Parts: sequence; C-alpha cells; structure tokens
Amino acid sequence: MEVPDLRAGAEYWHYRYTKGFTEWQLEKVYPMLIKHYEKMNPNGKAERVFYPMCGMSLDMNWLVDQGVSVVGVEIAQQALETFISKSNHNWTISHDPELDTATKMFIRNDGKMKLYCADIQEFSPEIEGKFDAIYDRGSLQFVQPGNVSRYSQVLKDLLKPGGRILLEVVEYDPKILEDKTLDLPMKVPPPYTMNSEDIKRLFEPDCSVERVETYKSDRFLGENVDFHVHLIIKI
Repeated sequence: MEVPDLRAGAEYWHYRYTKGFTEWQLEKVYPMLIKHYEKMNPNGKAERVFYPMCGMSLDMNWLVDQGVSVVGVEIAQQALETFISKSNHNWTISHDPELDTATKMFIRNDGKMKLYCADIQEFSPEIEGKFDAIYDRGSLQFVQPGNVSRYSQVLKDLLKPGGRILLEVVEYDPKILEDKTLDLPMKVPPPYTMNSEDIKRLFEPDCSVERVETYKSDRFLGENVDFHVHLIIKI
C-alpha cells in the first residue's frame, strides 16, 4: 500500500494508526503535562479542557483524574476506538447536529470525557462552547503551513477570555530529514519545524505568549533537538 500524503487528511492518519506508526504515542502520561499543569490550570479553577488531535493519549485520563472534564478531537476513528477499548468506562456513540452526519461522538457515561471523530479545523464554539484551557502537544506541526493560521484561530475562538493554552512545539534543522533514509516506523519529528517566534506570530496580539521551558531530547532520529513549551493566555 502506498503511503498517503499528509494532505490526504483522515486517510493519512488512518494509515499510520493501522500500521502502528504512532511513535508520538507514550505508554505513560507526558512528563511536560505533569510538570506544567499548574500553569495551564492555576488554583484548579479550570473546569473543561480541550485537547486537539488527541489520538489515544493517556494524558486525557490523567486530566480527568485532576478534576476537569475533557473534550478531544481526532480525525482518525481507529485511534479513538483503540483508546475506548482500553478504557475501564462505558461509552455511548452519538452524533452532533452541528457537524457532518458521518461524524461520530463518543461520550463517556460519567460525563467526564467526550471525544469527537472530526477535523479539528471544522470545530467551533457552536459545538461545545468555549473552554477554560487547551492542551496542545505539538499538533500545530502536523498542519500544513497554508492552514496553520486558520488552525490557530480555531484554538483562539474556543478559548474563554483569560483562558490558557499549554502548547509544545519542536524546533529542528530540516536537514536532518535529508541526511537519513527515512521510513514511517522510525521516530521522525513532526513534518514542520516551529519555534517560539512562530507561536507569537500565530497567537499575538489576541493572546500573550510566554515560553516557560526549552529542553533538549534525542527522541527523533537520535538528534538532539529543542522542545519549546509555551503558556498562552487569551486577553
């Protein structure tokens, strides 16, 4: 089977989850979230957290355990079905009238989590209202450059005034992708590199942007690259 291009959208992500090419998936809660959660939710005041491109992340369970409810959006239905199959909770499948009739909505029966199988760029406050906080672990870097401004606007529209985004991006030299023979099972970085100046251009002046941490990791191709963690607050 030929590998679909990222521009293929759902087909691309279906391929990766079907083949198990999900090197970003951890079997534990992401350490950055635990470390900086209080910045995203100071004094535990947030009630609802939005998680774009949530996949089958264990971070969603951890967030609920902190006392918030989670709404996630993921275009790959297989990822959500895998996550739900490993859950210790019962779920109901429904549809949202604001979205395409083919869009599925998975609702945890205790009401603490709701997962949409949908294109994040089609999401809006009309569907779920606005959120106290958003947790974004690098999803911006899987959006084509021509669409990234629209994507960031979706996030801003979904955030309440004073709401906070905890967002991480990876900055790397694109040449590392040219110097190696790459295939999908390898731990390759996101397709588009980003830095803090990119985040400021996307979110200011509607929001304040603070880089709260930069750390190095060699998890991608063995190269030591920079991971930038940002706190974004809607003004």
